[in-house]
Parts: sequence; C-alpha cells; structure tokens
Amino acid sequence: MENGFGWFHPQYHLMSWALSCLSLREHYNNVVFYTDSNGYNIFIDLLKLPYTDVVVQYDDLPCPDVHWAYPKFFTYSLQKEPFIHVDGDIHFSCRLDASIESGALIAQNMEMGTQYYKGMMNDLLRRDYRMPEFLRKALERDAILSYNAGFLGGNDLDFIQEYCRIAFQFIDDNGLLDYHSHNISVNNNLLFEQTLFAALAEERGKKVTSVFDMVVPDNGYDYFRFCDFYRFEEVKFLHLLGRHKRNLRICELLGKTLLDRYPEYYKRIVELFPQNNKRLGNVKQTPPDMTIQKCIALYQDYLCDRIADWKDLSTITLYDWEKRLSAYPRFINADRERQSACIIGKNPYASVFEIPITGLIWLNIC
Repeated sequence: MENGFGWFHPQYHLMSWALSCLSLREHYNNVVFYTDSNGYNIFIDLLKLPYTDVVVQYDDLPCPDVHWAYPKFFTYSLQKEPFIHVDGDIHFSCRLDASIESGALIAQNMEMGTQYYKGMMNDLLRRDYRMPEFLRKALERDAILSYNAGFLGGNDLDFIQEYCRIAFQFIDDNGLLDYHSHNISVNNNLLFEQTLFAALAEERGKKVTSVFDMVVPDNGYDYFRFCDFYRFEEVKFLHLLGRHKRNLRICELLGKTLLDRYPEYYKRIVELFPQNNKRLGNVKQTPPDMTIQKCIALYQDYLCDRIADWKDLSTITLYDWEKRLSAYPRFINADRERQSACIIGKNPYASVFEIPITGLIWLNIC
C-alpha cells in the first residue's frame, strides 16, 4: 500500500479500483478480478470488493516491472469466452450499449498518433527488434496506428489469441524477459498493448468497435472528456489515465464520488491511511509545532481552542458530515427544479480564523 502506481497518493489508487469495481457491479453480473496474492490481500481481504470471481494468477509471472502490460495480454490469452477487459482507473455510470458488447473486437477508442508516439516507435525501430513485417510497416508510418486499451476484448477470440501469440513471440525473440538482455529496461508497453492490436486488426481486415466513438490524439486525453467527476452521470465512463492520476483536484473528486456512492468502502480505505485522514481516523490531534516565522502565535491558540471544542466528536458524526458534503456534484448537475427542492446547510464543524491586520484567512474543518 506504499506504492501509488502513478497516483498522487496510494489511497487514491485503492479508491480508483474500488469505484471501478463497484460501478461495474452496478451494471454487470460477472466481473472477474485477475491479481496476485498481494492484490488479493488488499482488494478482497481488506476492502472486500464484490468481484464475482477472483483468479490469483500473477504470483509467478516471469515479468520485469517495466513490462506492466504483459499481465494484461497474458490474461487475454487465458479467456475461453467473449470478454471485455476494463482498466482499474475506468469508472462507469451506465452499462455499455449492446452494439458495443456484441463487437467482434472492442477497444476504448482509436488514437491519432502525434510526434509523441512517433518518437517512442522510432526508438524501438533503432533497436532493430525482430518483428512481423506488417508491424514494422505500421511503426514506420508518420502517424502511428493505435487503440487505447482501457477497454479491450471482444467476441472474436481467434483474433485475440493470435494477437497474444504474436506479442509473446515478439517478447521471446527479443529477450524482453531476459534480465541479462540490454532490452530488458526498454518500455515496450505501448507497442504490446495498443499498436500491435491496431496493426494486426488492419492487416486482417477486422473492424474494431470503439466505446468512445471519436479519434483522440495520443496526447489529447483532456480533463473535460475523461476526468470530470462533475459530469459522471452524463458520460459513458471516465478514464483517469496518465498525468491525471497526479492531479490532486481530480483525486479528491474521485474520493468524494466514492464516498457519496459507496461510503462503507471509502471508510475502509481511509482507515488504512490514518495519517492522511486525521479528521476521520482515530488519530489524536495536537497543535502543530509552529514558529513565528510560520504563522502567528494567535493561530496556535485558536487551534488549541478548536481541538478542545471538538475533542469529543465521534468519527461517526464526522463521516456523516463528510458524506453529506460529498453530494455537491449531484446538486451542481441537477436541474433547477431539483435544486430548488434541496435544503442547503452549513457544516457546524467549519471554523474560520482571520489573522489580525494582515487579513489572511485560514479555514479549519474538523
């Protein structure tokens, strides 16, 4: 739980998996989780996420950490029935359309390669990897073929098995699992996961059904279309990919959405990180060791008074108010009639301190 896997803080990594699982289970009766023993301990034993089945598959994978896409297409290769893989940073508001679920091949969306992808592929070409000719030609193009694999799967299992076999062959031919190879540390995930899939589909004349029916530049995954929790109920899905995982504002809205919809799971997660959630945990609060350079002595007195006033507040009361506050995205997105029917209240445990003369303000919420 110390590894954030690219997130602003590890707790948001867990919150993302929780919201992804729970939102999927709202709309699907069969959601299978592939993991290792450590993942089972965290997501099943501690968080009790309601997957319909759990497969502990990754404990003995001969896979360096840099090849994080390897377990994904390894899992694809195990499937005997039509499936859709969903990344743990994708969150649903509704079931996918039947026209998507019935697709022979399914991916999140087609991508338009820019110099960002082209630079990565040029580096791979310079390494003189052994690869199929159709793939080499795809990498030599100015605009790289690609599909975002946040969603990936379909009903054409023969194609998916061929895709996986070619990926495994590429790895074997180029020693990418050999810790003595000079290629061991090269990031090939985009090639494995997205470019090979797109190039093979084109080579075989296969249609790919996109969940998001727009072509997105490889550097065009913006906040509004993919990460705006204020629009959670208006869009098919949100996908917090790449740099958005390190955006504190997005992470906080992720947490608020989980709290609003699934408060018991939110509580389980924040209790695993008491130092980051002192208001909601059983962590005794003490006045900070402040100097005049950091603030004014009056502020420390103020903090002491607030701690004394609020020392008997129960965590149940605090969770209740935190959950009420988490409902504000619903209010913002409601129509005027529904907004007019709402009663707006003030958090009784909010307190404002104004430093004399300077006019600086601190807002403390217990």
